[in-house]
Amino acid sequence: MDTYFNASAAVVGYPELQGKPLVVCHSNSSKGTAEISAANYEARAHGIKAMMSIGEAKTRCPNLLVVPYMYDKFQTISEQVYRLLLRTSSAVQPLSCDEAYLDVTGLGDPELLAAALRRDILATTHCTASAGIGPNILVARLATRRAKPNGQYRVTSTQVLPFLADLPLSDLPGVGWAQQQKLAEKNLTTVRQVWSSSKEQLQRILGEKTGSALWAHAHGRDDRQVEPPKARKSVGAEVNWGIRFDSYEDAERFLAELAQEVATRMATAGVQGKTVTLK
Repeated sequence: MDTYFNASAAVVGYPELQGKPLVVCHSNSSKGTAEISAANYEARAHGIKAMMSIGEAKTRCPNLLVVPYMYDKFQTISEQVYRLLLRTSSAVQPLSCDEAYLDVTGLGDPELLAAALRRDILATTHCTASAGIGPNILVARLATRRAKPNGQYRVTSTQVLPFLADLPLSDLPGVGWAQQQKLAEKNLTTVRQVWSSSKEQLQRILGEKTGSALWAHAHGRDDRQVEPPKARKSVGAEVNWGIRFDSYEDAERFLAELAQEVATRMATAGVQGKTVTLK
């Protein structure tokens, strides 16, 4: 889904918000430190992004619109999207509430399937979606970045290497800041530059597993298969945004409410647990 799903979903039903810089955050204080969870493309044009404080965001864009979390609305739209995905293919691997892999092998022209799916999503949810199409998961994921916003992009098997050539290595999975630094010391910053290195050289720089994976990804190879969800083995709840405690009692109260939410979800699923995990 486009524009970071929460921000896109928030404007559904509010046409007056379309085209204006908008973020999702629990606070609207120009001096606040609350973190933004999502920003639309108009807000991102001002340099605003997720995890930025609302105070800094409002300094960058004084006319910034702030909307609260709308969990029920987000859930409804997410469920609508997944129904459409499952109608397109039975092989759907969820990544989040608004992103998934689909295997459409043998189901027809993938570009026509993607276009139809995106039209259905827009008609059903009033949110735009983008699609990346490739011969494997790696390439399809990278193609999605090229497709946004509100588009689709296909990379065929013969186009994989030209498509990857000038990408920064940070675009590849498993290449974080620490790995980037090690590679940069060897003058390796783009995929094209990795092609002149052997797998063994990369393994000496990054370790056996990471070096082998980077060599494969730089050559457009990815053996992962789309895997539909397995049977659930746990029930949990977590909140990652907008949590601020003024006292120990606030933390205790929040933990109790979170535990109650887990208990409610377990009752709904008709299951019981024997282990409690805090993280």
